[in-house]
Amino acid sequence: MGLLLDLQSSSALSSVTIESHSVGTQVQIRSADSATPGSINDTKEISATATLQSGKTTIPITSSSQVSHVLVWINKLGSTNGDHHAEISEITVSTAS
Repeated sequence: MGLLLDLQSSSALSSVTIESHSVGTQVQIRSADSATPGSINDTKEISATATLQSGKTTIPITSSSQVSHVLVWINKLGSTNGDHHAEISEITVSTAS
């Protein structure tokens, strides 16, 4: 499951920062060629898997490719008191300089 962001123009990215209180949720940043990828196989990995901390987690981008659609892919839900969930308050995309 994930959230797809449309950047409106292609850019090389340096990082994606996610604000969340879902400690332990694991995410990966991926790129897509269109706003409607058919499956995860239609996207490309552009970061390592990161585990969200409470507050802001900055995820470095490992690809220098230009992207226009960014997918925040949730690999694993965090757990609080036995309740598995992911809550994302804000996503900030930073471009490479």
